[in-house]
This record gives sequence, structure tokens and C-alpha cells, in this order.
Amino acid sequence: MLDAVFGAEMPLAVRFAILGVALIIVLFVALYVVRSMFGKKGTIPQTKLTGSWSLRHGIVTLAEALAILQVIFFTMTGAISGGTIARMLVAVGNNDPFQIQTAVTGGSLVGGFFGFLSSVIVLGLLFVIAEIERNTRHTAAMFERIANRTQE
Repeated sequence: MLDAVFGAEMPLAVRFAILGVALIIVLFVALYVVRSMFGKKGTIPQTKLTGSWSLRHGIVTLAEALAILQVIFFTMTGAISGGTIARMLVAVGNNDPFQIQTAVTGGSLVGGFFGFLSSVIVLGLLFVIAEIERNTRHTAAMFERIANRTQE
């Protein structure tokens, strides 16, 4: 897919570099999620509520980490698509390589911007919902502490 943007076959070293970076990112996301799931005791702080809190926290953490990866993916996909579309539009009847390369560069920048913008708008909702969940949980813990004080 990147070959269509670059106009020639990518060198093997570039392909391995992209694969290596992708594997490192996946490894760090996996370590982040595992640490968030098992780094907690399994109870909500200052309450007696237990159960699947660490699993739920891990799922929310995984969703947030994947959201970051989705922003990167949407931006890359937008840049590649923008460059490819620009190449197709300019290359029709035009043989000047400088104009084609300029159009590919501009199309990649515009496509990357719109890919980033669309992913940020969509993922903003996820982060808002995650923040509401955290605030609700801590508010419930606060009300439980107040209720315990008034009963004593």
C-alpha cells in the first residue's frame, strides 16, 4: 500500500523498520494493560467494593491504549489515502515528476490532517465516557464514606 504512494517498491530495511516499530508499540500496550490490571488490589480505594474492578479497569485501560493506536492508524491511513488520491488526480495527463511529487506531499499532509481530526473527534467520546466512569466511581466511594460516618 505504501508502494502506491512512494511510486516505487519500498526497500526491505524500511519494511523491517516499520514492522519493528509496530511490534514495539504492541508490546508496550500489552505491558501497560497488564500492569493496570494486576497492579491494583482489586478493590476500589477506601471502600469495601470488590470483584471485577481490576478487570474492568484493565478493559478501560486497553480501550484507551487502543484509542491512541487508532489515532496513529487513522492519521497514517489518511496520509496514505491523500497521497494516493493526489497522485491519481495530478498524474492524469501530467508527466512532470516535480508536480506529481508536490501533489503527493500536499495530499499526504491534508489526508493526514483529516485522518487525525476524524479520529480525535470520534475518540473524544470514549475518553469522556471513561472520565465519567472514574468520577462516578470516586463519587460513589465518597458518598459511602459519608454514609459510614453518619451511621457511627
